[in-house]
Amino acid sequence: MKQFYMNKKFWKEIKKIIPIKNKKGRPRKGAKKIMQAVFYILKTGIPWKALPKSFLVSASTVHRRFQEWIQNLVFFKFW
Repeated sequence: MKQFYMNKKFWKEIKKIIPIKNKKGRPRKGAKKIMQAVFYILKTGIPWKALPKSFLVSASTVHRRFQEWIQNLVFFKFW
């Protein structure tokens, strides 16, 4: 399954906006991996639960982080 490609310039700009959460417990999945999955879902229009396993991150994790980023206005700031 082809993943969404983010070039270095794109990732460098959006990475500045993504909030860093320091939670105790299990380490979080990488923001870049999550962002690639989010853009794949938005681009293809598939349901969250249909995210291919090749992304190596669960659909619920991607959705939860997407909701967190929506609340933190990540996409609005990037726009």
